[in-house]
Amino acid sequence: MKRYTVDANALVRYCLGVLPERTNELFATAARGELALETPVIAAVEAAFTLDRRDSIRDIPVPIDAAQALSVFEALPMTITEDTHTDARGLLEHLDLFPSQMHDAMIVANHESRDTDGIVTSDEKMAKRFSTVWD
Repeated sequence: MKRYTVDANALVRYCLGVLPERTNELFATAARGELALETPVIAAVEAAFTLDRRDSIRDIPVPIDAAQALSVFEALPMTITEDTHTDARGLLEHLDLFPSQMHDAMIVANHESRDTDGIVTSDEKMAKRFSTVWD
């Protein structure tokens, strides 16, 4: 079964109801049990933090706080995975690619250490070097 790593941006957009069609279908396919979605805890926490701290994102009102966001993430057809020592070591390989985005480097390291089939992200830097799903 295919497995994908979900980044924080995808989780935020899921909560706002603005995922692109292809990504939304990926979540629906996971709900049918036909593929697996995983998100590292760093991505879940970053998304919850972002939703909690903003009144709106891209002119869309944010409807939930951090506690509600984590409840939504836990209810998704997605596993929240632990960040590991292997991920921390893998982070070091990606610091140059993401000089100001430690969280993105951790997501990539988690994707590599867990050997998922791709990353669900709109991040163009990730898309240049890794298999991604978005639009």
